[in-house]
Amino acid sequence: MSSHDHLSLCLCDLIRLLWSLLLPCFYLSLVLTAILFLFIMGVRSWLQMKRKSRRAQDGRPAVAFFHPYCNAGGGGERVLWCAIRALQNRYQDVSFVVYTGDQGVTAEEILDGARRRFNIRLPRAVKFVFLKHRLLVETKLYPHFTLLGQSVGSIFLGWEALTEFVPDVYIDSMGYAFTLPVFRYLGGCHVGSYVHYPTISTDMLSVVRERNPRFNNADYISSNPVLSAIKVIYYCVFALLYGLAGSCSEVVMVNSTWTLGHILALWRAPNRTSVVYPPCDVQAFLDIPIGEEDEEKEGKKCHCVVSVGQFRPEKDHQLQIRAFRKLLDRKGLETAGRETVKLVLIGGCRNQEDEDRVLMLRGLCQQLGLADRVEFKLNIPFEELKKDLTDATIGLHTMWNEHFGIGVVECMAAGTIILAHKSGGPKLDIVVHYDGGPTGFLADDEDTYADSMERILSMTPAARLEIRRRARLSVTRFSDHEFEGLPLFELSSKADDALQMALDQINARYARNHLYRVSKASVKRILPLGMDTYDLHLRFGIRETECQKTSGADPQGCMYRKGFFVSEAGCYIRARVTQELTRIISLRCTKANSSSSESSEEGRLGLYYDINHFGTRDRTHSTSSPSINVAPPIHTGHHNNREINDVRGDHFNNHLPYH
Repeated sequence: MSSHDHLSLCLCDLIRLLWSLLLPCFYLSLVLTAILFLFIMGVRSWLQMKRKSRRAQDGRPAVAFFHPYCNAGGGGERVLWCAIRALQNRYQDVSFVVYTGDQGVTAEEILDGARRRFNIRLPRAVKFVFLKHRLLVETKLYPHFTLLGQSVGSIFLGWEALTEFVPDVYIDSMGYAFTLPVFRYLGGCHVGSYVHYPTISTDMLSVVRERNPRFNNADYISSNPVLSAIKVIYYCVFALLYGLAGSCSEVVMVNSTWTLGHILALWRAPNRTSVVYPPCDVQAFLDIPIGEEDEEKEGKKCHCVVSVGQFRPEKDHQLQIRAFRKLLDRKGLETAGRETVKLVLIGGCRNQEDEDRVLMLRGLCQQLGLADRVEFKLNIPFEELKKDLTDATIGLHTMWNEHFGIGVVECMAAGTIILAHKSGGPKLDIVVHYDGGPTGFLADDEDTYADSMERILSMTPAARLEIRRRARLSVTRFSDHEFEGLPLFELSSKADDALQMALDQINARYARNHLYRVSKASVKRILPLGMDTYDLHLRFGIRETECQKTSGADPQGCMYRKGFFVSEAGCYIRARVTQELTRIISLRCTKANSSSSESSEEGRLGLYYDINHFGTRDRTHSTSSPSINVAPPIHTGHHNNREINDVRGDHFNNHLPYH
């Protein structure tokens, strides 16, 4: 036997061996897939039975918030309690539940803490589900691969929450996106999310790719190309998984334009995503009057530069101290003396690590010769904070890519001239022009911070007062009233009115023999435009009914026509609503198909309203359904769109009763 024949026999034997192994593996995979599918369907059925049992007992739908640290007392918790208060005021017949991992406290103590810290009182009781395994999402459990570890841990914590209580609507209000598919696909719940900041961002990927040492990119990783490459791959894979999990959310609300950009890039759900600014307690600061500065005493006054923020590494207090050193080195300040300006660092320490950081910052002040001009104030009461902000000339903020910046808003409300980092929420949402003028200043390094501080201090008291007043007016859009002030109680009725007006116009002008009826509808967006004026963006479908146009019947009470060629269309309307008035601003439809029983031609008509020209115009001749270019998706966050950029757009996917 030749070597060639021997090799052929070996290859044939190898192929037979592989085939004999592959076929059983294929069958086994099919069996395992079927078992997994049946198991998931069994779990889903069991959970839905639990929900039906609960609904049979209390007769109410339930909305649940996933907030494992609801007793922490931070800005995220303020959003939680304000949201629950607003929803309770709107929906009297809905129960509200909070999943929390806080142990050793009672429901009454949690609510009392919300009253003391935020002055928020809920109109009705809230049910708390106390989770026992919050440790699974804590950072200390995952010294390496922290993002992945916490995300996997959140899946198990979410499963515990779901088995304890199965809601009708689930809202992740703390950023645990990996719980969304658990509640949506296993629990059969409608799911939504409020995102304070993305778990991973494109900026984090850029930092690792460029091998820049930062608080979340250790020196030993940034200095090693192999470790940096591994971390980039890890981040990319995690970003993909994070995007898949987040895309399960039916409604996505984010706290700033910066967060919006990253969430759109990762979750890729622009038509379900909008900006809802977090509620800030600005009224406590706005109640403090701001007086005019005395120009005669300007040269002798000691100007305070105040920074408010926890002593965390990302707050970058070192940049504040070094920029302040450069300010003191400027010639203009040396002639007036060091006593004309002072830096006050106000903040809280969460743990020993933060306290050690304060010691390091004190040492830096000694090293730079600033010990007599820098004051540290730790964990001060709120009344003292208000006094310090009221007395300050400049409010300082140096965190790179702050997702929103509640501290920045509070400084502006208190009457300080804000100098914030030129990135993130402060740049895109807060320190923006208002009423034709600036509301503060932005910087991004030691030199630009020193330049801006010098410029502010060299301004006349009247010029500073104008900026302060403008800034105070601008931050009212971040108040509790604005957060809760959307007319949710009118949403359904106003949307109903707009849909009825649009349908009447379609039937009057374009229906030939049969009336159209709304087949489905949803509110896609709400845009506040001013005092009690809003734009509603709605999408809806229409379909021909059996009722004749001449019958005068209400089309919503008519049966749909049957048949494959029955005329249908998809429509988009924009309606402007006030307390007294609802009017259509624009109406566009696109035809799905045309009725062959009425017309064999694919004629097209256009029904179009414009904000400045209320009327209709025919683009061609008759057809059996209104047909225009389909309305473009409602995108958010584009900077060239002033209407969307300058106002808060609360996004709902509120399905109306036309199904």
